[in-house]
Amino acid sequence: MRYELSRMLDGSRWLMEPSAFAALLQRAMQVTEPEVQAAIVAYDDQRSEQQLRLVGDVAVIDACGPVMYKGSWLSYLFGCCTIEGMQAQLRLALADPACRSIVIRWDSPGGTVDMVPEFAEELYQASARGAGKPIYSVADTMIASAAYWLAAQSDAIYASGSSLLGSVGVYCEHVDLSGMLEKAGIKVTLISHGARKTDGNPYEPLSDAARATYQASVDQVGADFEAAVARGRGVTRKAVLDTYGQGLVFRGKQALDLGLADKRATFSDLMARLTKGKAGAGQVAMRGQAPSGDGLTEDLLADKRKRADTMEPEDGECEDGYEMGEDGMCHLMAPPAEEGAGRAASDAEGILATLGSGRA
Repeated sequence: MRYELSRMLDGSRWLMEPSAFAALLQRAMQVTEPEVQAAIVAYDDQRSEQQLRLVGDVAVIDACGPVMYKGSWLSYLFGCCTIEGMQAQLRLALADPACRSIVIRWDSPGGTVDMVPEFAEELYQASARGAGKPIYSVADTMIASAAYWLAAQSDAIYASGSSLLGSVGVYCEHVDLSGMLEKAGIKVTLISHGARKTDGNPYEPLSDAARATYQASVDQVGADFEAAVARGRGVTRKAVLDTYGQGLVFRGKQALDLGLADKRATFSDLMARLTKGKAGAGQVAMRGQAPSGDGLTEDLLADKRKRADTMEPEDGECEDGYEMGEDGMCHLMAPPAEEGAGRAASDAEGILATLGSGRA
């Protein structure tokens, strides 16, 4: 367990808001063996679940928690969102003809660098600018660091007054345990092949050569981050450097004033606009909770589209959305003609017109 935790936390280049990273480190040091075993079981139970969630013709992708590349018991334990999972959701949304636009609901302090540049490029190409579908990101309530790199590739970013956005920067940490080990009378000997193989180890002070290597790596990722944000936001890299805070995080109004976001809206506001008032706060299930209540009509309709055309009746009756046929089986009812016409009219241009396509 300690080995896997150290692999995740030590020596990595991080795209994460620093206070959130400190909290993650503290949490990691408090993990118990029973928690690990429970996380392993829970992750194995839920990892096969991968379904697209539609509200009307809007796909909703939840991005809550630290960003990691692949799902594992570690990502489950720390409440992470994964690039693997978001990629799968995005591709399902792009392939589904019932989906007209995509909303990514962010509440993330960022995470590791792994596969963030690649997924950012995929998001940019999948957006309306890349001849895909309109993609909207909403801060509910944090979009920071790696999350902002990704959200910046959306067609528009929405923020409420209490949202937090930014942290455009990269860092890594080196922990020097040599003084503590000396006091404890512990001496660690590293045996390696390759003069630089043990650069950055925690048992001795960081050498000048290792520091220069780490700095060059962080600077390169930082330059890529700034360039990606500049392209995604339609500004120059100089504008990103001058006005996006170089690692600072900004609250909603200031983030809007500085250009880190486009329009003021909560997640519920945005969904209501996109679905022409059909989606309120209770109509989209929160992350990790099962949908419930009468407000999920559009979710249920989307679910029916995925079900079989013919089903066995239960207790002599058909489920809602099915009708009894002469063969005694329940057959999926066709949607009314006006619903199809309405969907055809609700194209990307119509959505952009509703929201306003200009940047604030």
